[in-house]
Amino acid sequence: MSVAVLANRSLLRWQVEALERLVESLDVELPLVVVNTTDDLSHPGYSRGASSLEAEAVGSGVGVADLELFYHVARRERWWVAVLAERKLAWLLGLDEPGPMARQPLKAVDVLAGADRVDCTPVPVDGAWCDLPEDVVARVAEEADVAVAFGFNLLKGEILSAPAHGVVSFHPGDIREYRGLSPARMFLNGDRRVGATLQQLTEELDGGNVLAIGSTDTDGVSTLDELQRRLVCLQRDMLTTGIERLLDPAFEPEPPDTLAEYVSLDTRRTPAFAGRVLGKNLAGRFRALLEDRSATRRER
Repeated sequence: MSVAVLANRSLLRWQVEALERLVESLDVELPLVVVNTTDDLSHPGYSRGASSLEAEAVGSGVGVADLELFYHVARRERWWVAVLAERKLAWLLGLDEPGPMARQPLKAVDVLAGADRVDCTPVPVDGAWCDLPEDVVARVAEEADVAVAFGFNLLKGEILSAPAHGVVSFHPGDIREYRGLSPARMFLNGDRRVGATLQQLTEELDGGNVLAIGSTDTDGVSTLDELQRRLVCLQRDMLTTGIERLLDPAFEPEPPDTLAEYVSLDTRRTPAFAGRVLGKNLAGRFRALLEDRSATRRER
């Protein structure tokens, strides 16, 4: 099976590891990577890691590019930027680490070194939705049996049916329980188990045909960042499962019997919601620090 990758200028470490495991485990090749080169953060096709500014800001410190990026993200995310800033500060102070959420420039991703690279800007087609340019869609159709979306935000149109097995993408939630804004709501709800969905995209937002749904516990999770890391580690292991099922002629992806109500991402940008997440994050970090100090004293 030939797998095209729809990527941004940088990928998260878990996405890179998911592709590495896929190639190691199954008889697949990665002949093509389509790169989202959207520099306008207000463009509907923009997704985290797409802009050249973000590529400059990849790293552990704080430079001019980071400050400029913070300004642009603050304009887009409004109050939610406080949660993002708290996470970045925790990384810088050594209170936490990005782990599988660390960004890696696409040019440094070895598993894609042999793939042809096609740069493109997605084409807005309907509000927040985008398609890809016709020539790019034609290449994906010709060179790939399926495409894996690790970027490009909300896709619809010709690209979804161009490869024989469509476009597959992750949603960080079980779509039968959470659609739209998910990890932050799971965190505030205090869910003991959380899920993730690998879906074959349709034009139903977070309501595609299911390839796999996985779950994991939240024992020991005290911050949203920790919850998200647990989810992406789950997703990393699900990609191979999903592609393996597509290789089975008897398997037919289908939508779930039930879908949760969709909750807009705009909810996180409100002061009330962002404030609740920030407050629970800070309380969790403080509690973790006290537990670490208590453990250190016991060891002495």
